[in-house]
Amino acid sequence: MGKRLHGGSCVFHANSLQEGLKCGFQVVIKFLCLTPARVSGKKVSMSNVVSIHPYFKVHEGKLEDFKDLLPRFISATAAEEKCQWYDFTICGDIVHCREAYEGAEGLLAHVANVEGLIGEALGISELLRLEVHGPEDELEKLKEPLAGLSPDYFAFHSGVKRSATP
Repeated sequence: MGKRLHGGSCVFHANSLQEGLKCGFQVVIKFLCLTPARVSGKKVSMSNVVSIHPYFKVHEGKLEDFKDLLPRFISATAAEEKCQWYDFTICGDIVHCREAYEGAEGLLAHVANVEGLIGEALGISELLRLEVHGPEDELEKLKEPLAGLSPDYFAFHSGVKRSATP
């Protein structure tokens, strides 16, 4: 028998991890503070977090005006209990909002909260792309309310999530 790798409740025996992967097995190991998201082909939902990723192409000469909207977006969002994270990144004339919410309900509450600001932003930019990521059941709840925005939906497949430190 090869090395014994373990962490938490998972144990894997092989001469090497590479050897185990060559055998065609999908190996997911609970190690340190990582938890498996897919075990033996069965999906394990990491959470009900839904993230939305809008990309705005700001009209020529309007980037400073768009930047002036960002503190207002942040202030409006700061009080939302279901907001997990919310920030902006900028690359040239493209502004991206990185944001996530506890479930579809949290995302829809946010959209309602900042609807007026979104209108102002779209007056000086165009929405290049809109992605929504999350568990399939949460995405289904968003398809009708967000249909007018034509987002691309990305259903959770697999990954790792850091668990709370004891």
